[in-house]
Amino acid sequence: MRVLVTGGYGFIGSFVAERFYKEGHDVFIIDNLATGKKENITFKHKGYILDVEDSNCEEIFRASRFDIVVHLAADSPTVHSIDTRREVLGLTNILSLSKKYMVKQVVYASSAEVYGPVNETLLSEESHCDPVTPIGMNKWFGELYISKWSELNGFPVLVYRMSDVYGPKQGVTSEGMIAKFIKSSLNNSELIVAGNGEQTGDYIFVEDVADAIYKGVIHNHSGVYNLSSNQDISMNELNKTLQPTCSVPGITYAQKENGNPVHSSLDNSKLQKDFDWFPPTSLKEGLEKTYDWYWITAQAASTLPNEHKESKLASMLTKLFSKVEIVALFAFMFTLSALFQQKIEVLDFKLLFIVLGTVLLGRERSIPTIGIGVLWYIVENLMQGREIVSLLYHNNTIAVIAVYIFVGLTLSYVIDKKNQVIKQAKKDLDASEERYQFMYSVYEDVRTVKEELQHQVLYTENSVGVISDIVKRLDSMEPEDIFVSAVGVIEEVMKTEEVAIYSVNDEQSFLRLVAKSKHPNAYIPSFIDAEAESEFYDLLSSKKLFINSTFNENLPLMMAPVMDGEKVSAVICLYQADFENLTLQYQNLFTTVVGLISSALSRADEYVFATNSERYVEGTNVLNAEFLDRILKVKQQAKETLNMDYTLLNIKFSIHNFSDTINNLQRSLRKTDYIGLNENNELVILLSNTNEDNAEVVKNRLSRNNIFILEQTNSNAVLA
Repeated sequence: MRVLVTGGYGFIGSFVAERFYKEGHDVFIIDNLATGKKENITFKHKGYILDVEDSNCEEIFRASRFDIVVHLAADSPTVHSIDTRREVLGLTNILSLSKKYMVKQVVYASSAEVYGPVNETLLSEESHCDPVTPIGMNKWFGELYISKWSELNGFPVLVYRMSDVYGPKQGVTSEGMIAKFIKSSLNNSELIVAGNGEQTGDYIFVEDVADAIYKGVIHNHSGVYNLSSNQDISMNELNKTLQPTCSVPGITYAQKENGNPVHSSLDNSKLQKDFDWFPPTSLKEGLEKTYDWYWITAQAASTLPNEHKESKLASMLTKLFSKVEIVALFAFMFTLSALFQQKIEVLDFKLLFIVLGTVLLGRERSIPTIGIGVLWYIVENLMQGREIVSLLYHNNTIAVIAVYIFVGLTLSYVIDKKNQVIKQAKKDLDASEERYQFMYSVYEDVRTVKEELQHQVLYTENSVGVISDIVKRLDSMEPEDIFVSAVGVIEEVMKTEEVAIYSVNDEQSFLRLVAKSKHPNAYIPSFIDAEAESEFYDLLSSKKLFINSTFNENLPLMMAPVMDGEKVSAVICLYQADFENLTLQYQNLFTTVVGLISSALSRADEYVFATNSERYVEGTNVLNAEFLDRILKVKQQAKETLNMDYTLLNIKFSIHNFSDTINNLQRSLRKTDYIGLNENNELVILLSNTNEDNAEVVKNRLSRNNIFILEQTNSNAVLA
């Protein structure tokens, strides 16, 4: 199956995705990485970094055609704040796309918090729901929406109300009680517990959650189920259980938070009964696995403080360099002013400093640059002997300072505007690039699926490509050739060694063997009297496929008619097949192959009718030498491949009574026999499916009609 796990890089989602992968299913993930991490998944999958409410999700559904969707993309049940708008939009988007693209089943992760602050153990699915926390209210709304949506659309949805899930990969910011215990132990810090520690809860290991979700999908269940350990344990008992694995320096009991239940656990008996499932991981085993993961993670993260220091140092150096740049530019411009001001009196180096500082150093440093330029101007005038008061009130000074400020701020605005345009253009370009990469990723997925399907169509067992390749052997214009080739086709496609093809006489009462398998132990009759065999008679009358449902050993396992207009021209019989192949698919395959053979025979009959003038001696049913030779070669091939005997009889005739001889022959021969002229212009009878003993019977019949044989050639003699 093709399984989509939304939130598949998260805590629970990564375990669910891994479980489906281990069972041989193709896994796809949609996750915005708000809480999930890509490193949580180490196996082969296809992932999309995307919000579940994003319109691009439709491209993924259209390209991938999922069988199952497991919707876990939501804030963790241990987080006490949630984006309601995104939660609702994400759920509705996933449900509508699942219906539109014919997903077989959707799984929705709900929470035990939908029951609200109750003081009751073993809450059942029928217990009253009165959520007070944000996660509880949102999950309850999601359940109500799903229930009505499922009812209106007739769409199966499986809902799990999960108790407190714990285990490896749980986020370091998790508010789960077990996570708090372990983190306090690793950090050697005091643990704060709401209440007196006697309040109870229900804890289930994350691998057990993944197992229950998988089993629910495989057995095609729907409805609402409590997913829990069915075990009520208090905070103090949990502390005692954790002591051998990890211990905390101390516990502080704080005032109980509003909404926290005093005693609650979920009754999972409905899940046990319907799924034949019980959480296999004990609390002790689950805690050990969880602690080991946290310990390894803590060891790997021990270098974080140094990294933080390095980051802080880098920030300080960046600020320092920004100040150095202004000072360096000022020193450079001041030096130029001292060297060239008297020689280039028209050039205001202070204004040039402001322009260069604003252009080169950016808008953020334009104000300091303007301030330095103005201060430079004032200090320079003071050094020339001017009074500070008169300087500041002089119109020329005010005009110069105003010009400095105007030029600096104008340049700053222009540069800022330009940067905004560039930034927006880059943002648009990045968005287009991201859209392109996303669409290209979808295209690659579609191309991969197409190649897989194409390979399946062309090369897998019983695929259309294989059948098409085999049936090319039926591309002949001679009915005899098609009969011989058809036996090999049916043997190969149907995986059988006992096939027979019978021609049917015009009266629809008698069947005569025209081709059969070479298998030495196969008992296949040479002819069948339909009027004496009710099953064959019913087949010719109904013109429908016959299935030997009673396994009558005297009858073929399957028989199918080959139609010529309204009449049955031939019957294809399958006498043997492996028991495991006796399925509806096998029957459909047989019907398909018979249909292809019927089409080939129809084309051949049309060809024979169209070439009558070339095929037969004028005014007779006597084949000319060319067409007799064609049929003789087919008979020789049938002898080699199918061990079908034939006999050639040279007839003594007079040219004066040629017509009488032909009429007598036609009355004495079967429908499957041929009369023709050989290359020596001699009259020849070609007896199909006839050995030496059968030939003697025909010769005696002919002699009674005054037709005498000059020479006899049997297929065994020809092969020798």
